[in-house]
Amino acid sequence: MAVDPNKFIEQGTDLEKLDQLYVLQNILNAYVIKNLLLVGHSDQAVVKTYINPNLYRVAVQCYEDMNYWTVIAKANNLDDPEYKGTISLLIPPKPAINSGAILNP
Repeated sequence: MAVDPNKFIEQGTDLEKLDQLYVLQNILNAYVIKNLLLVGHSDQAVVKTYINPNLYRVAVQCYEDMNYWTVIAKANNLDDPEYKGTISLLIPPKPAINSGAILNP
């Protein structure tokens, strides 16, 4: 059985295009998720994307106080300050009252 080498070249080119389509899909999904997270929230809320975030560090970056990690956790329905993987987090405005780092007071 003869194999046409042009078919292999064509398949390789198609695979390169497929990889680019996956990258584009991931970028578009990130924008859609960010916009959906902002629906119904304050104008001051923002969405930031993190890789393997630690909510303590995120709270320090956003609110200058690690105790506010619970605000971020509640806004994103998370119950653990450590997260593995890539995630877009809704960062609400800093509340006037600090919960003292207790997630469910």
